[in-house]
Amino acid sequence: MRLALRLSESNQRHTSMIRIHYLFMHAMARIAAPIMRKTGYRFPKEWRGNKLINHVEANMLADGVKPDHVRF
Repeated sequence: MRLALRLSESNQRHTSMIRIHYLFMHAMARIAAPIMRKTGYRFPKEWRGNKLINHVEANMLADGVKPDHVRF
């Protein structure tokens, strides 16, 4: 019983750390976005290509298809 309680507390701490990290990253992105737009920053083409592949993989997973490595 004590071990289960300790694991539960550990999971809660881990989950809250992930949540804090996510909220921090989200706040930083919201601060950086207008600055990046004003300065004309563009992400590299490789990054944009990977983003497209990630979206395609996500859509395939949503359709129930398991993508191994998507290549174009």
